[in-house]
Amino acid sequence: MAAKNTSLRPVGHAYFHSARSIMNLMLTGLIISCQSAAPVELAAQDAMLDNNSLGTDSASHMESTDMSPAHLDMESGDPFCTEVEHQCANGLDDDCDGLIDECAMAETCQNGVCMPEGLVGQCEDHLDCESTSLCLNNQCEAIRLDSCGDAEQCIGQEQCSTIDACGARPSCYGTLGASCESNCQCTGRLICADSSTSCIECLHGGQCDATEICGENGLCTQEVDVGLAPTAAELNSLIIEELMACVSRAVGKQANGCTAFTYRNEMAPDNADALTNALERALTSCDQLTDRKLRKLIGCDDMPGHLWVKTPLEFTPGAFACLSFLPYPTSGAPASDGWFIVVDNCAAQAPN
Repeated sequence: MAAKNTSLRPVGHAYFHSARSIMNLMLTGLIISCQSAAPVELAAQDAMLDNNSLGTDSASHMESTDMSPAHLDMESGDPFCTEVEHQCANGLDDDCDGLIDECAMAETCQNGVCMPEGLVGQCEDHLDCESTSLCLNNQCEAIRLDSCGDAEQCIGQEQCSTIDACGARPSCYGTLGASCESNCQCTGRLICADSSTSCIECLHGGQCDATEICGENGLCTQEVDVGLAPTAAELNSLIIEELMACVSRAVGKQANGCTAFTYRNEMAPDNADALTNALERALTSCDQLTDRKLRKLIGCDDMPGHLWVKTPLEFTPGAFACLSFLPYPTSGAPASDGWFIVVDNCAAQAPN
């Protein structure tokens, strides 16, 4: 093989010199041709080029001009940018990527969230709607209708409903906690309790499912065991999970008992104080919360919020914290025209 390679080198060398001679002849002919041709005058706009269009900056300049102004963030490159959850149509670079956060193709911005175009004007849960509306059949609907049958708008703890056994026409019926004298003054599955003369769902546990308790507020509520040795972090995560589940499980404009957090031990754990602090922090603190809906529920970022911590809470044996959904809150609520997830110590008396 070595001898074969050596014999090829002179041939390649001679071919190279021959090709170079041909190229020199062609170049000489081209120079003579250009010198004899008449000069061509450049157009004025071609002769005056902006210095910014030349050099290494031209590629980046062209790239920046291809971007839509709507996607340019005035704060891009800000070393103090703090990454938070993406919220569309707020004019801010939430995720610190140098772009104002907008929705992708085939999506539209609904209440700060990018949603498929097929869901325009629709909702997945109550937090997708305004504070005075609820999500019913994937459509936001005002909690209080403008009128009810022949009557004007229902007020207080009354809801516009139709109960076949009590009349065929829509009428204002009492919701949870409303005063009543008979069952026909209460709406939906509620009954009128003789003892409190108020609309409730249950009087005792026998009227609820096997895994539910009848709370002192008159609602059947699902028990959730927090375990025998919960940590503060575990309790915090469980509370947040159940808060969002309470919103998603709420059906229609009906009050609903969601969760009764229960510690099944006769003695309080050694870390009871830390668990009480975790309980309070999960319900009131906006620190390190990135989920937009959870921030809206708690009332972060100057939003009205939908969480009402009604009584002081403490981690104790038994049911120590109960969550319930109230579309028509009782007296003392932070607002009278919105829905709330109510948190109490599971020993609150039924409203009257």
